Amino acid sequence: MLKPYYIDCFVAHEDIMPTLEWQVEIIKALNTMDVFISLHCENFKNSIWCQQEIGIAYAKNIKIIPIKFDGKEDPCGFISKIQGLPRRKKDRNALAKEIVAIIKESSMTKDVYANICSQNTPLIDETEIPF
Repeated sequence: MLKPYYIDCFVAHEDIMPTLEWQVEIIKALNTMDVFISLHCENFKNSIWCQQEIGIAYAKNIKIIPIKFDGKEDPCGFISKIQGLPRRKKDRNALAKEIVAIIKESSMTKDVYANICSQNTPLIDETEIPF
């Protein structure tokens, strides 16, 4: 959903190749991130892995965008002061547009995003996206 905007995402359960040491791969991803998007679904706050990943993003002063699913859980711990982006009934494309708008506007990420976009040929004309 974010590829048309030149944003690569890493989701451990989907992106780690079988037989690789998953903890090493997660640390590689955390060391190369420009933005951290946390998905606050039920029991997110109880996951020691999620909390550690957020802690790394927070300690590295990375832009964190918490997404709240169906009002299940607010951001907690280090990021409890950050207002979460509500998922509500938005489809994934509408949510992607909101995420990109945050990235484009944030002083922490706008220059990185502009640089990425300037180095790439447009994948898709945003005016032609059917949403």
